[in-house]
Amino acid sequence: MTISLITTTGVDNAIGIGGELIFRHNADRDRFVSLTGKNPVIMGRKTWDSIPVKYKPLNDSRNIILSRNSNLNISGNYDSVYVATSPEQAIRFAEMAQGYDEIFVIGGAEIYRQFIPYTDKLYLTYVWTSFPSADTFFPMEELKAVKDMVVVSCEKFMSCPSFSFIDYNLITKIN
Repeated sequence: MTISLITTTGVDNAIGIGGELIFRHNADRDRFVSLTGKNPVIMGRKTWDSIPVKYKPLNDSRNIILSRNSNLNISGNYDSVYVATSPEQAIRFAEMAQGYDEIFVIGGAEIYRQFIPYTDKLYLTYVWTSFPSADTFFPMEELKAVKDMVVVSCEKFMSCPSFSFIDYNLITKIN
């Protein structure tokens, strides 16, 4: 099964400010929904907490929350939400969903970092500006240290600020 990271970053690799996304645009949201579809999604607890109740679980798909707290109690009645305590367990929970060939890791920063060794693709919305007040960053340098990034598509939007959708295949470097 393919494991993909999906995120939005600024030129400074910023992804968040005060628990909120750095960038919101209808085209970015539509791309996220289109790509993730009903595929399993893996996220951290803070990402789960940031999702408005009316959108939980995301995409009516299997949502896996990665947390160090094995006793994490998710409020609400969600049949398709699982709590995992390791990336390996999260992947196993995602693989139990039948009929899907891609797992999406949707954040936050520490969750992206933990999934770098397992990742095959990166779907990046790249915002062509910096976010000086950002406090959460995508681990791009760590990713580049262990994976070769091959661009498979790029689409640029000239809105304000301008942004691009860039899709990468990730190939583990051989030392």
